[in-house]
Amino acid sequence: MAKNTNFISILLKVVLNLLSYFVLLSIGQKKMLILWFGFCNEELKIKIRLMMKTIKNAIPILVTFCLLHYSASLFSQTVTPVPEGIFSSLKAGNSKELCKFFNANIELVILDKEGVYSKNQSEIILRDFFVKNIPNNYIKLHEGGKDASKYVIGRLSTSKGQYRIVFLMKNNKGAFCIHQFRIEDDN
Repeated sequence: MAKNTNFISILLKVVLNLLSYFVLLSIGQKKMLILWFGFCNEELKIKIRLMMKTIKNAIPILVTFCLLHYSASLFSQTVTPVPEGIFSSLKAGNSKELCKFFNANIELVILDKEGVYSKNQSEIILRDFFVKNIPNNYIKLHEGGKDASKYVIGRLSTSKGQYRIVFLMKNNKGAFCIHQFRIEDDN
């Protein structure tokens, strides 16, 4: 028991001395640091030098480990892609298939008509748009976002002209659903 107490007291002295050493070092007080080091007994000086050498050797290893851990966590994040069914339904003008990716209620903006609609209402409005503007092609121009939400910007070529399509998807209980869908004139 006496050896444990002696070891703990020496360890405590070393830790306190190292802390004061780092404080003095961070302040930049070299003269005070030299004075402080002069008051330490020889046994403590040897232990401090050994500990400092160990710390200096461990710092590059610790930094490398932290960088590897951080970079591995960045690359391990899986990015959920936007479902291909959205793009194929836009190319085909299939409102029924497109609405399968909609949230229960969706903010829909089609040219001059805008509002918050249910899936069924949205399907009818989109079907009407696709009947009047028969799609020829859809091109995805940009995709972005983070874990909780994504957005896509694209161009829909139809029989009556080109339209800009913008939609916002949000993570809803593990699945991404379209919450906002816009069709704007792009002529």
